[in-house]
Amino acid sequence: MKKSTIIYALSVSVIGIGLGIYLSWQFFSDLQSQNLTTIISLAIMLILCRSLPLNISEESTIDMSFISILMIFLVAGYKTAAVLYLLTTPLTFIQIPNSNGKVSSIYNSDPIKSGFNMSNIIITIVVSGLVYSLLGGEAGFVSLPGCLLPIVGYVIPSMLVNSFLMALLIKSLTGMKISKSLLSGFSQFIPNIVCAVPIGYLLARLYLLEDGDYLVWLLTLPLLLARYSFKMYLEVKHQQYVVISALSAAIEAKDGYTVGHSRRVEQFSEM
Repeated sequence: MKKSTIIYALSVSVIGIGLGIYLSWQFFSDLQSQNLTTIISLAIMLILCRSLPLNISEESTIDMSFISILMIFLVAGYKTAAVLYLLTTPLTFIQIPNSNGKVSSIYNSDPIKSGFNMSNIIITIVVSGLVYSLLGGEAGFVSLPGCLLPIVGYVIPSMLVNSFLMALLIKSLTGMKISKSLLSGFSQFIPNIVCAVPIGYLLARLYLLEDGDYLVWLLTLPLLLARYSFKMYLEVKHQQYVVISALSAAIEAKDGYTVGHSRRVEQFSEM
């Protein structure tokens, strides 16, 4: 890793972790004992969503954590969302696709990479939260249509800040133009937003009802089951692809003239 890249990643990490620690100090200073159950429930929800991304392909992943972050953001405010993201990072374990059960966490990842990724999200939450507040949004405000503009004011800065911080890192690593990296970042964000924003809003709306924490879990558990079923479906498709590729390679290996034919056909079909 280049020296300039390390300096940039460490700078973002210092800012993000510093913000997280400062907000944590404020958070625990104002924390009331009757809110502890709510905080624990929200933290567990965040850990589950962070640990269960949906890998559609090698290049495309739906980040389930955006759902829980938005819900916490709407229910308890951006400061709580940033603090819980910081505190749940050591408890987050993500299964690596096609790795026979191996998991990724801050304990077996590059500390610079882990610090940058966590700080990127914390900075994104704080900046988006400030915009949300400026547009009249506040914790517990989920009434339609009044909350639409503040929510949009949260979503758009989230895309911009997260993608921009990543684009600067990619430029430092590879020299890729920032504009190209931003377009790539937006293309990855759109599936997350389309899937996550309506669900996150619905969960926040349910959570604020009487006995809302129970209602949220009653809705979340079937969603997690549906997510698991879809994950199994994707894995079966991948195994089918592996078997077909192996059979094609075995058949083509018999004749040097046909070697690579199936792969070339696959490449042309993707154009």
